[in-house]
Amino acid sequence: MLFISMVIGVYHGFGNKPSTSSHDHFLTAGGRMAAFPVAISMLASFLSSITLLGQPTEIFLYGPQYWLFGLASFLMIPVVGYVLVPVFRQNNSYSAYKYFGDRFNRWLELLASLFFTVHMIVFLALVLYAPALAMEQVTGMSTMVVVTLIYVVCIAYTTIGGIKGVVWTDTFQVVVLFIAMTAILVKGTADIGGFAVVWQRNSMFNRTTLFNWDVDPTQRYTVWSSFIGAGCVHAATYGASQLHVQRYLAVQSLQSARKTLWINAIGWTFIVVITTYSGLLIFAVYFDCDPLTSKKISKADQLFPLYIMDTMATYPGFPGLFMCGILSAGLSTVSTGVNSLAAIWYSEVERTRVGVALTPAQASAAVKSLALAFGLLSYGFVHVVPYMGNLAQVAFSLSSVFTGSLFGLFILGITFPRANSWVNIVDRLLFSSTQPSLLITFLPLAVSATLTRVPHKTENYCTGDIHQ
Repeated sequence: MLFISMVIGVYHGFGNKPSTSSHDHFLTAGGRMAAFPVAISMLASFLSSITLLGQPTEIFLYGPQYWLFGLASFLMIPVVGYVLVPVFRQNNSYSAYKYFGDRFNRWLELLASLFFTVHMIVFLALVLYAPALAMEQVTGMSTMVVVTLIYVVCIAYTTIGGIKGVVWTDTFQVVVLFIAMTAILVKGTADIGGFAVVWQRNSMFNRTTLFNWDVDPTQRYTVWSSFIGAGCVHAATYGASQLHVQRYLAVQSLQSARKTLWINAIGWTFIVVITTYSGLLIFAVYFDCDPLTSKKISKADQLFPLYIMDTMATYPGFPGLFMCGILSAGLSTVSTGVNSLAAIWYSEVERTRVGVALTPAQASAAVKSLALAFGLLSYGFVHVVPYMGNLAQVAFSLSSVFTGSLFGLFILGITFPRANSWVNIVDRLLFSSTQPSLLITFLPLAVSATLTRVPHKTENYCTGDIHQ
C-alpha cells in the first residue's frame, strides 16, 4: 500500500507534465480535475485514522448515537455549496483566508492562517500516531519507528506529486479502506452469529437507543448535539478549512464543486454507519469482559486492533488488510494537510516583495520546500501526542475551536456588508492579547469537558467491577 502510494505520487510529479505553471499545478492542478476524484480526496481528508480507531471506541464506551454525525453532513450543503463556494471560486486564491485580507484587513488574514496552521500541525500528528499505535498492537513494532516510516513515505509523495498526486493517492487509499472495513465487518458478524446477536448483546445493556431527545446539556450524545450540533461542525469544516477550499478550486466549475459536496455527504454517512456498527460489534464480543477494566489494553484507542488480533489473527490477510485501511486513512489526511499548509503560506509569501520577484522555477521550489518543512514540523509534534488523551475527543475539540471561529468570520463578512474595519478592533480585543485569547478560545471547551458525563454503566463480568 505504501509502495503504490509512492508510485502514484512520483508519476504525477514527473510523468504527468503540467500545462500550467509548476506551483499552480502543485497547489490546484490548474483547476482541471474531475469532480469524483476530488470529492473522494475531500472525503479522505475528513476521514482519518482517528475516525477508524476513535469512533468505534466512542460507540463502545457511550453507545450508538454517534451515527447521526453522518446524516448531519447533509445540513452543510446549502450553506457551503450555495453561499461560500461561489465566494471562494470568485476569490480564486490558493489560500482560503485571503478573503479576510480583502474583506477586512491583512492582520486578520494572518491570524486565520496561523490558527489553521496550529490546528493542522496538531491534527496531523494525531492522525498518524493513531495507525502507529494500531501497528504496535498488531505487530509489536515500536510506535515511533512506524511513525517515522509513514512520515517519510507521505512527505516524499506529497512533495513530489503535488495536489494531483495527493488526490489520486487519496482515491486509492479510500478504496483500500472501504475494502478493509467491509471485509472485517462481514467476517466478524458471521463469526459471532449474525447481526441479531450483535444487537441483542448491546440491547442487554441499553445500548441500542438511536435517538436521544433529552435536552440535558450534560448528556454526551443527543439528537441536538449529534445531528444539529454536528451539522454546524460539518458546515464550519467544509466552509472554513483550507483542506476543502483548495479542492473547490481544483475542479472545473462551480457545479462540479457542489457535486463534490453531495458525494462527500453520502460517503461520510456510509463511513459513520460502518464505524458505528464496528463499535457495536466490538462491544458484542467483549460484553462480558471489558478489555480496559481487565487491563488487557492500556488505551481505549487500542480496542479495534485488539479485536482484530483476538478474532481474526488466525485468518491470513485480515490483520494486514486492517492495517492497510488504518494507514490509508492516516496517509490521506496528512498528505492533504501538508499540501494545504504549503498553499496558504505560499499565498502569504506571494503577496510580499520576495514573492513578486520569484521566477516560476523558484516559486515551484518554494512551494515544495514549504510542504517539506510543514511535514517535518508535524512529525516533530508526534512526540507530544501520547500525553493528549482520547484521540477522537481531542481531534473533534480542536476542529470545533478553530474552524468554528473562522467559519463565523466568513459568514459575518459575506452576509453583513456593513461589517468593516471595526471588526479588526473587536478581533484585537478578543484574540491579540494572550490571556483573553486563551480564555475565550478554551473556556467553552473546559465547560463542555466539565459538564460531560457518561450516560450509562456497563457491568464487567470479567472482574465483577462496574466500568463507567
